[in-house]
Amino acid sequence: MILKKRLEETIHDKFIEALYEGKYHAGERIDPAELANEFSISRTPVVQALKQLANEKVLTVNSGGKFLMLVPTEKMLDDVCNVRCLLEQHAITLHMQDPDLQRFERLKGMVRETKNLMERGDFVNSIINNLEFHKAFVEETGNKCLYEVYLPVLYQYGGIKYSLGNQWNSHRELENWHLKIMDYMIANEEEKAREAAKEHIEMCRLDITQRIRDFYLSREDSHF
Repeated sequence: MILKKRLEETIHDKFIEALYEGKYHAGERIDPAELANEFSISRTPVVQALKQLANEKVLTVNSGGKFLMLVPTEKMLDDVCNVRCLLEQHAITLHMQDPDLQRFERLKGMVRETKNLMERGDFVNSIINNLEFHKAFVEETGNKCLYEVYLPVLYQYGGIKYSLGNQWNSHRELENWHLKIMDYMIANEEEKAREAAKEHIEMCRLDITQRIRDFYLSREDSHF
């Protein structure tokens, strides 16, 4: 049972990585049989992984039980960004209640590594590393409940963003915001860190909102 669970988690994580690489797109059908063949495994753990992704709102399931990549809307993005902001700001508060400079420097090191990967042109691994930073940032507050709530929000945000295609240029600026947040925390400036997190997520929301609008315009144009 443990091995099976690990296999499902592996498929889940590999799917997220492939999504961030730009392999899957909004509205695309996801075939469990194709994934099972790709990983040389049975359909059962693949279906379980896809169900988990559906629960996290990365995928949708139509009336025929078929898995599809989500088709993002502005309302969906607004909801996710609002919740993400609340959770990350609360994570900052928890960190500052038990400040640990070594922990903060370790998290900042993850941001630097992400930035270095981008500067070397390794965009895919920089995005995966960025995901790991966000997970570690919340997990290392020590609040397990917060972390379990945060993960599906983070995955849905990634599903919205990367279902619209690779966004290397917009990703470049993110690490500067992350460094700013970590510097505020190291300087014991909680309110500035919370405000920087809010501004950072708002900038992301505005950028992705425009991409959603462009996506729907392109769909309308294709009908002519």
